[in-house]
Amino acid sequence: MIYSNLPSYSGQQMYDTLSDYMDLEQYFTKLSIDLLMKNGDYTDEIIFYTKIRDNKEVFGVLPWDFDDIFADEPHEVGRSWATGTVFGVREYASMNDIIADVGSKLLFSIEDDLDYKIAKDSFLYQQYLKTLRAFIEKADLTAIDDIFDYTNEHISPFYANDSIVAQSRYDVDETNYALFISNLAEKRQMLKERREWILQELDKQQIR
Repeated sequence: MIYSNLPSYSGQQMYDTLSDYMDLEQYFTKLSIDLLMKNGDYTDEIIFYTKIRDNKEVFGVLPWDFDDIFADEPHEVGRSWATGTVFGVREYASMNDIIADVGSKLLFSIEDDLDYKIAKDSFLYQQYLKTLRAFIEKADLTAIDDIFDYTNEHISPFYANDSIVAQSRYDVDETNYALFISNLAEKRQMLKERREWILQELDKQQIR
């Protein structure tokens, strides 16, 4: 019903219709995390579960398998099979093609038809931006530092064990402690800069 209704409604009616089936606030929060983290693959890596909200059963949202974060671009770029078909054939050879279709929206991917609808429908998009701002304000610089400090504290001890580090030769890329520390520092800075960019774009795009 979610997807069959996407072409039929718009604006407030679309928002209310989707809210009858799913926790949109929760879904918008997931999209916000995907944007900040540059999650390159999430259309098929999400679980919907039933929950009670306002005495009504709706779909809740549970993301999983975040193994493709910090991607340069979303999976729909260059993959004709990746996009939904509710709105017909959609193919994107580059990010410029996506911008030409939906504009410079604060969504990392429009692979899924629901996300495409959010990007195209001004009312839905503005509702999403409210959630995005709330998330970005919560994910402040202190929160980012805390996450990376926690990661360092819990992962770095494994790098003290040479036999564990040696197993990385079976991975796509071998690793070592110096590479681990360098990667943490790079991603920490990238997220801080990306957060600032999102806030600047929110100031430009959000109607308040």
